[in-house]
Amino acid sequence: MLADMNARQRALESEHADVMRRAREEAEQLVAQATAEVERMRVIDARRREKAEQELDAEIIRLRTDAQFQIDDQLQATQQECEKRLGEAKIEADRRLHVADEQIEHGLSEARRTLEEISQRRVGILEQLARIHAQLENIPALLESARHSETEPLQSINGAVAELRAI
Repeated sequence: MLADMNARQRALESEHADVMRRAREEAEQLVAQATAEVERMRVIDARRREKAEQELDAEIIRLRTDAQFQIDDQLQATQQECEKRLGEAKIEADRRLHVADEQIEHGLSEARRTLEEISQRRVGILEQLARIHAQLENIPALLESARHSETEPLQSINGAVAELRAI
C-alpha cells in the first residue's frame, strides 16, 4: 500500500507538473498575445494622437490668426478712442484752467482790497494810539501837580480824573 501511495503521489506530482507546465505555456502565450495587442493599440493610438495633434495645430493657427485680427482691430479702435478722449480732456483742462485763473484773479483782487482796508484801519488805529499816548504823557504831570497843590486838592484830583475819562 505504501508503494501504491508512493506511485500515486508520483503520478499526481507528474500530473501536477504537466498541468503547471501547460498553465505556464498558456500564460506565456496570453502574455505574448496581450503584448502584441498592446503594441498594436499603441501604434493605432500614436496614429490617432498624431492626427489629432495636426488637427489641433491647424485649429490653433486659425484661432491665433482670428484673434490677432480682432486684437489689431480693437487696438486701432482703442487708439482712436484714446486720442479722442485725450483731445476732449485737453479742451476741458484748458477751460478749467481759464476758470481757475479767473477765480484766482478775483481772489487776488479781493485780497488786495481787503489788505488796503486793513492798512487804512491800521493807520487810523496808529493815529488814535498816538493821540492817546500824547494824552497819557500829561497824566504824570497832572497827578504830580494835584499832589503838590495845597489848595483845593479835591478839585485837582477831580480835574485829573475828568481828563483821564476824556481819554
